Amino acid sequence: METADTHSSEDSLAPDLETFRLEEPGEGPPPAPRGGLLGPLFLVPLGLVLAAVLLYGFMTWMMAEDRGPVEYLDDLVAGGVNERNQAFYGLLTSMQELESDGRLAELPEDFDRRLAAVFDQTGPEDARVRTALALCLTMMHSDLALDRVLRMIEEARTGGGEVEPSTPLESLGLVEIQHLNPLTNGILCLGRLGDPGGLPVLGELLEDPDRGLRAASAWALGAVPGEASRRLLYAALEDADREVRRNAALALARQGDRGGLAVLLGMLNPDSYEGYRDPTSAWEHLGYALFALASLGAEEAEPRVRALLEDDRVPPALLSLAMRWLDRDPKAGWGAAEGLPAAGS
Repeated sequence: METADTHSSEDSLAPDLETFRLEEPGEGPPPAPRGGLLGPLFLVPLGLVLAAVLLYGFMTWMMAEDRGPVEYLDDLVAGGVNERNQAFYGLLTSMQELESDGRLAELPEDFDRRLAAVFDQTGPEDARVRTALALCLTMMHSDLALDRVLRMIEEARTGGGEVEPSTPLESLGLVEIQHLNPLTNGILCLGRLGDPGGLPVLGELLEDPDRGLRAASAWALGAVPGEASRRLLYAALEDADREVRRNAALALARQGDRGGLAVLLGMLNPDSYEGYRDPTSAWEHLGYALFALASLGAEEAEPRVRALLEDDRVPPALLSLAMRWLDRDPKAGWGAAEGLPAAGS
């Protein structure tokens, strides 16, 4: 969470700075004379080592080029400990690449059944592998995904959830996948699947003491259409935590519901993000509010959008977005849903 008085999972984008102190060289012995056989005898084996390293790197690169989800899943099933540790990560990243390129259809027709079978053979103690498999099933929008995601969430909850002290959730409920936590990533999966079968669990999590889990659940509910989902989101608008309220308002906007309009208008106030550890994240969230208000055709937001153009704190990218918002063509429609964060974004 991105408040000053609560923990947060967002890492600062600013790199750590290190200061190096150069010391003046002291008076030392004169340099050794160059020449003789020492140099050539040293350089020959060094050259051979470098050549071997380069060859190994090239061969590794060539072999990696031919590897994809199918090969990584095979390693996950039959590999040793080290191979399995590499395989689940390779499986997840290669699936993400296929998804981003729109190439998931290239996978074998029965690949989701193979993923599900491996999930069923893996115990809760191997949480990272199970989480990666559930995420892959979710990417494929497989009919086999929901039951396994719900099972993973239930096992994580009954086992304590393994929620870290800083819950790995972005301020608006977007989960940091690198943590591969079964509970938080399970919520991510439900938000991507948008299946009404996830409503009971998401409704229970909206009452969890962990505000990060409540915020993530509110976000995930935005992908589940229907009156039952909206009733839960209206209740979340009354949550004591502002990020839960903001997630609920964004989720309602994704469903075309104006019930969170007042919250969205408040998100256009840059002062409301004071205490955010990562300023970049704060501006991104303000941008989400712009898209949400545009998707609702909220004309009442115009004065606040114009005020952003007069605020010298607003970065250029957000100024450009605000100007696009103001230059909309009513005859062409708003078309603003294009930028509203969708499930799994």
